[in-house]
Amino acid sequence: DPPVDFAHCPGQTDIEYRTEFSMWCLMAAPLIVATDIRNLTDIMKEVLFNKEMIAINQDPLGEGGNRIGFSDCPSKACQIWSKDLSDGGKAIGLYNADNVTHTIEIN
Repeated sequence: DPPVDFAHCPGQTDIEYRTEFSMWCLMAAPLIVATDIRNLTDIMKEVLFNKEMIAINQDPLGEGGNRIGFSDCPSKACQIWSKDLSDGGKAIGLYNADNVTHTIEIN
């Protein structure tokens, strides 16, 4: 068995793991599980089986998201992403690329 700190992608926190999967979904990237699915941890199941995120990834329009702007924080670390959806709506992602917590606001 792998050590506990390798419960998902080595070196990632649960937040980083959720963020990475969310960004893959927003980009309409292929979702590939490269692990033995018989041994999924709770966090892996929570993230990989998230029906709302999978629906965004698999939206029939098939377009990937784009960075549409930045929120007010240092070094353009607070990013705003958008993906057009087939029903005319949009999926919005707020991404903090910094190592510290920031509040990201959109108007």
